[in-house]
Amino acid sequence: MKRGLLAVLAALLVVTSSLAVAGVTFASSGAGNASTQETAAGLELTAVCSDQGDGTATYRIDSERSQDTEVAFTVLETDETGVVTVPAGGSATFTVDLNTDGSTTVVAALETEEVVGMLPAADTPCGADDGNGTDGNGTDGNETDSGDGEMPADGDLPVDLPIKEEVTICQETKESAEQLFVPGQYTVDGFTLNVSGTLDDGTIEVSENGEVVAVLTTSFDEDSGVVTVEHRGEVVATIDVKLVACDGGDGGDGHDGHENAYQVDLAYGEPIQNLGDSEDAFYGAQGRLITAASMTEDGEFTRTFRTAHGEHRTAEHGECSVSYGEYDYDPETGVLSVDVSAGQDCDGVTLSLAGYELPDGTQEFVRDRADEQELVDSQTVTLDAGENATLEIDLDG
Repeated sequence: MKRGLLAVLAALLVVTSSLAVAGVTFASSGAGNASTQETAAGLELTAVCSDQGDGTATYRIDSERSQDTEVAFTVLETDETGVVTVPAGGSATFTVDLNTDGSTTVVAALETEEVVGMLPAADTPCGADDGNGTDGNGTDGNETDSGDGEMPADGDLPVDLPIKEEVTICQETKESAEQLFVPGQYTVDGFTLNVSGTLDDGTIEVSENGEVVAVLTTSFDEDSGVVTVEHRGEVVATIDVKLVACDGGDGGDGHDGHENAYQVDLAYGEPIQNLGDSEDAFYGAQGRLITAASMTEDGEFTRTFRTAHGEHRTAEHGECSVSYGEYDYDPETGVLSVDVSAGQDCDGVTLSLAGYELPDGTQEFVRDRADEQELVDSQTVTLDAGENATLEIDLDG
């Protein structure tokens, strides 16, 4: 069980939205003097912790606003980008990749170009007690981040938790979410999760230091259900859930209403057939990742890592330097391509472009669910010094 209560709830209700990173400009004025925590329009960026083992850093954005707010973030050193939705009066966490030297710097801003903050990664190790009764992982999780959602510490979950009162989900989505209710006891970053039953009639009880701090209770029949959330004995949300057939509302175009999403990786060497099967079954863990992007089938990029924008970028691999361009995607055909070239110091460098379909209910890479990704297509090429090639894959299968 890799999720905190709020992350479980978000996965269950499939509350996803189409988020655009393109077009958000991070203003240079203001960002330059934001080396400490700054608040812009009731928002505050905090560097929470770093996990040198996984090569990631966790950040949190706290909101004093009366409405949900979309905040875009970018990593200065790598151009990794993303967007998180910060709930009204609440918090959202997100995770970014560290540089090879274990550092990183994140800038967060609104579409209006107001800078929320610019901060380096925290020195605090993830999972360590930060002296405030928390475990160094921030507050509640957000499903638009990298999947490292955590339970809030004492007092951090507001009673006006902004959760939809009514939600419609696909029957197949409900069945895939049953894995979150595998009976047993689990430990998630200092919290104990006691799981019993199934989504039809199940409970996730979350305890901290022996005290039950939150309870998620579900009850479903054939075409509807109810989800109840309690925090320290007080019901903070009740959600009515309607189940629909997964092939409903396709408009006759053959689609089931579910928008496919993909992870596309450009890497040294051969493609990984079963991504996430083990701790080292990741391109990043093997030191082979050049660039990556998560995207929806209509061509919207939901998260990027070291992607090229306009001009080609260069990646170093030993004494060999490889140049690569932007991902070129045609939503009509599902074909994605990228131009690559080998530097003069390269001698038989192998490059692969691999496209993976993301798990249902996700629109960007989630490390804890990487083993659910399916390799759709890949192409591999070996280049000698000075040679060029175009790698092309078909994400539409």
